[in-house]
Amino acid sequence: MTDVAHSARKYDRDFLLSPEKRNQLIELWEVEKYGRDCFGDPDHVHLYGMKPKEWYERGVRILGRTCLEAVKDPLGDKIGNDIAEVVGRASGKRPIGVVDPFAGSCNGLYAIVRRLPGSKGISFEVEPTVFELTSRNIAHLKAPIELVRGSYKDLVGARKHPADHRVVVFLGPPWGDALQPVTGLHLRPHQTADPRDRAGFRAGLWLSAGSLCH
Repeated sequence: MTDVAHSARKYDRDFLLSPEKRNQLIELWEVEKYGRDCFGDPDHVHLYGMKPKEWYERGVRILGRTCLEAVKDPLGDKIGNDIAEVVGRASGKRPIGVVDPFAGSCNGLYAIVRRLPGSKGISFEVEPTVFELTSRNIAHLKAPIELVRGSYKDLVGARKHPADHRVVVFLGPPWGDALQPVTGLHLRPHQTADPRDRAGFRAGLWLSAGSLCH
């Protein structure tokens, strides 16, 4: 389908999650059209502290699915501020490491490390296309985040913050195929922050790297 034909149709969740678009790089005009068509706001996909035009000019690129799946800045800001408040009440001045087992765009993690001065993030991504794209985006932003390709269940033991760090674990759900064109948001048990994940981190994966904040 040509750009002209695309511009004539509605950019909604069904289209952006379709086989045609979900794993395709999309242009700035498409990001803005999605925001305009669905929210009346061309800047809806506000990521990494920037409006779409700003992050696009910085070299950031996203997939069609990322328009829906990414943590947008308004939510990321709330998460980051809440975590900063909790960490700020803790005693001591130890350095902080943040762990996000389900990277995606890394915007949620990015929002957190921005509010924890001097902190560094580690995140894991199983999908090769998402990993490659997010790696490039994070590099463009010079963010203090290490993105690891693969499942945190296999690799988390080998990627630890130093033992003197206080560790924050951000357990957002791995959306995967949870957003379906027909049924909408359809969460199954493995697509939520399973209590076993929290227990796994507490049970030994990160205890050697300092105290945990969930």
